[in-house]
Amino acid sequence: MQSDGDPQLESPRRIRTSIPTRDFTIPMVGSPMRRILVPVDGSRQSLDALGHALETFPDDEIVVLHALNFVEVVASESSANQARERANEIFREVRTLADEYDHTVETETTEGDPGRAIVAYAADRDIDQIVIGSTGRTGLDRLLLGSVAELVARRAPVPVTIVR
Repeated sequence: MQSDGDPQLESPRRIRTSIPTRDFTIPMVGSPMRRILVPVDGSRQSLDALGHALETFPDDEIVVLHALNFVEVVASESSANQARERANEIFREVRTLADEYDHTVETETTEGDPGRAIVAYAADRDIDQIVIGSTGRTGLDRLLLGSVAELVARRAPVPVTIVR
């Protein structure tokens, strides 16, 4: 029994905190196939990002997305047709690169602002990770329009790898 003058000792209390985090788990061998999104615009950087994805994720499904800029699509019918033909040219390059890695890829197009379209596609289509080139646009376009990769990295609901 304690006397009135003795300080009462308390058992130490555990403090529990929780910090919201994203799940950045690296899959183990034998884990289910993941869906990797690789946006392409035909630039060297976007094709380098595809090469990185093909090398890094050889057993996963790779979806290659080309965003048709809304301005190109609504400007005129001939402008829209040119944009779609450019997408087909890009996809021919994509398939050639995928063949070098003995990998097949799924190709998709979407319309709208490229950064927002990529983020929306990833959110709506069960994508597990995005692999994107660091720059596509150059010069004044990049200064005025901002970096698509930066927008995607900030807003994507999944992990993003930016390839230089």
